[in-house]
Parts: sequence; structure tokens; C-alpha cells
Amino acid sequence: MATVSESIPEALRPRVDAAVAWFNKTDDAAGDEFKATGILNPDDALINDEKLHLVICGGDRCEQHSFWVRGGSENWDVG
Repeated sequence: MATVSESIPEALRPRVDAAVAWFNKTDDAAGDEFKATGILNPDDALINDEKLHLVICGGDRCEQHSFWVRGGSENWDVG
């Protein structure tokens, strides 16, 4: 069963910010500015250094999206 946390662990914040910034540039954002409001299974995300499952909200909608985030703060690779 998935665990949803409304607080993003500080250790994940750079990866989460990179994922949200990437999403905001996609057509799926539809011009809205999304922010991460939750994370699924944060303990798993701390162990797995690539996969993130986030709840993001922007405009009048909230959605759950999964991302992979590779690299480092100087050069993130997100998809």
C-alpha cells in the first residue's frame, strides 16, 4: 500500500524541484505553474536514487505523476 506524505524530505528536495521544473515546461502543465504538494513512498524514494512519485498541484488541479531524475544539481536529466 502506498504511503503519501505532504512533507518532502530535505534530501529529496533538489530532485523534486528538478522534476517539477521539468513538468512545468511540458504541454501537460498547460501553462499552469505546478508545485509538489506530496510524495508517495518517501522512504523508497530515499533509497532509489532515480524514481519519484509526486503529487503536484497547479491551476485548479492536482495530479500524481511519476518521474525519473538522474544526474546532479548542475545537470539534471528528468523524464
